[in-house]
Amino acid sequence: MTKVEWKDVQSLVVTGYPKLRKAAYILWQFTPGQKGQAKLWLRKLANRVTVATPRGAEPTDKAINVALSASALATLGIDRSGFSTEFLEGIAPSPPTSSPTRCARRSSQLGDLGINDPINWRWGGWQRGPEVHGVLLLYARCNETLDSLLAEELWRMRRAATLARCAATGAPLILKAYLRSDRREHFGFCDGISQPIIEGTKDAEGLSSKQARFDVIKPGEFVIGYRGERDPRWTGTDPAGSLQRNGTYLVFRDLEQDVDAFDNFLTRTAQKVLGSDKASAREWVAARLIGRWRSGQPLVSSAFADCNKATSSERRNDFLYHYEDRYGLACPIGAHIRRANPRDSLSTDPDTALRLSRMHRIIRRGRLYGPHMAVNGARGTQTRRGIYFICLNADIAGQFELIQHSWLNNMHVGGLYDERDPLNSNSGGGTFTIQQRPTNLRLRGIPQFVTVRGGAYFFMPGITALREMAG
Repeated sequence: MTKVEWKDVQSLVVTGYPKLRKAAYILWQFTPGQKGQAKLWLRKLANRVTVATPRGAEPTDKAINVALSASALATLGIDRSGFSTEFLEGIAPSPPTSSPTRCARRSSQLGDLGINDPINWRWGGWQRGPEVHGVLLLYARCNETLDSLLAEELWRMRRAATLARCAATGAPLILKAYLRSDRREHFGFCDGISQPIIEGTKDAEGLSSKQARFDVIKPGEFVIGYRGERDPRWTGTDPAGSLQRNGTYLVFRDLEQDVDAFDNFLTRTAQKVLGSDKASAREWVAARLIGRWRSGQPLVSSAFADCNKATSSERRNDFLYHYEDRYGLACPIGAHIRRANPRDSLSTDPDTALRLSRMHRIIRRGRLYGPHMAVNGARGTQTRRGIYFICLNADIAGQFELIQHSWLNNMHVGGLYDERDPLNSNSGGGTFTIQQRPTNLRLRGIPQFVTVRGGAYFFMPGITALREMAG
């Protein structure tokens, strides 16, 4: 196996910076007529970008990463012929004027319809002003360090770029985000448990053979220029000077969460289905929608346990659906985690299914925004809260987009016939099946819990490529 040139790869590929819990994402545009200043800024920025150290210590104070849009490459005069069609078209290409529904193909595939329609987005959608040219991703251990880093980077970019602005309010798009120490997201679930591990990194060592079988993924799925799980993608002849080499594609989506709608649905459903709206009944419903207890323990090994015994110390991830829960009697077939990572369940041959699943994994680097609300606790103001979903993949169409349209949005996945992912792909009024004996339990009228408020496709170049782009 060709060794990855990690010193030329941006660090976000190998770490989500768990020690740097504060973050700010600066969305920017190159200043018109200042191409020289833009290149000078990028050239100096390349010296500050945090480099991957897959076998060493992680940053403990601050980190910087950067990614560029397709329009940024055009502005810099860079040949874009080697980049993917999805990246060049963007996450929300304008629909054809001849379309009676004004619906673009990609928006339909991603489920960006209705209230999720790009025409309603705060940024990156069809009502945007100047296009977003890039995102500067800043991470720090505390708010004070983040504010200092933010001020410094804004000063450095002042001649080369200006801040992109919200389509609705005109406010500058400096998106503050954070990680909680308990890793819980706004719906109360422990997040980030199931992540692919890149072959050849320190994290890949010491895993059980069972977990390594589905969690250790070849580097070419995430770093361009190396062998991936799909051999035809890699020829072994990728030139060292290619602008794509040692880079990756970064998908960014602003996902707003409606915690009140989620908790109210749990209460109503628990009362209707279980005859009680006590905490244990609500947790039973919540776990079926997601596929794990809020602690992170999967239903595959604990579906019939008391929710209070599903402790945070048992975040098991080395399970396979075909052998342990083939018919969905523990974890429903349409549950969120089963759709997002079906493991060995999408074929009658589990080995083939697992091999196919390995070809479509993504690395998630998302973070929370907005105040966190205690589960079923007191409610505050109607402040926006949600997740800035960020994922890395070498093939947008075969990884992020396939997961969205073939697994999350697919109404027929796993033998189902009229339901989508209950968390991220439900546009209101959806259905959900909980497999039981002798008859299944059908939940209807599921409200929309997550709304898309913005998004873009970016390319995160290697350090050498970033310098070449800067001329």
